[in-house]
Amino acid sequence: MSTDAATLFTEVNAASICLPHFSPNEALTWFWRAETQFRLKNISKATTKTDHIVAILPKEVFHRIAPWSDSQPDDIDYDTLKQELLKEFSLSPSERAQQILNISNMPLGDRTPKQVWQETNTLCRLPTKDEQGKFHDVDLEKEIWLRSLPGNIREKLHNSDETAMDILLIRANALMEAHQQACPQSTAPTSTDINAATAADLLLPQAL
Repeated sequence: MSTDAATLFTEVNAASICLPHFSPNEALTWFWRAETQFRLKNISKATTKTDHIVAILPKEVFHRIAPWSDSQPDDIDYDTLKQELLKEFSLSPSERAQQILNISNMPLGDRTPKQVWQETNTLCRLPTKDEQGKFHDVDLEKEIWLRSLPGNIREKLHNSDETAMDILLIRANALMEAHQQACPQSTAPTSTDINAATAADLLLPQAL
């Protein structure tokens, strides 16, 4: 096939592609289906993929990514767009951990044990990959530990870019010490408390 014929063939395939409706709640699975369509239609050019994705995004999705897209060049890279959509519409590790831990408290209902297992696996899989191309998993040990901390400290650690547990533990200890100094919780009664209690006792009617 000549170069011109191959180009025409790709353009015809691109025109006939039919992407599924974008599902924010299943963004990772949606991209897997979209990229299957790209392979079937021999679409490999990044800008063409981006154009197809942008063309089918619903208005409510554009509202969510508008501040980000306004700062991007006209020819947004496909992988950059994909990562932004996954970041915006995928559950956070904390949200995933919450749902995973709640599964044991939910009745099966119409679901089969296999479907529950598949749901759990999907929640455990993060939309990011390691150097070998494997998806990262939710670190449930870390998430359970984070849930034991006060909300303000947990939020600061969640917002941190640091992932190494030894560093997080040092930060958590420092934040906890600062939190305890700012909000001391002494259970020993003060002299004011004792005087108030004595005065209250004197006002009580004496037992006959």
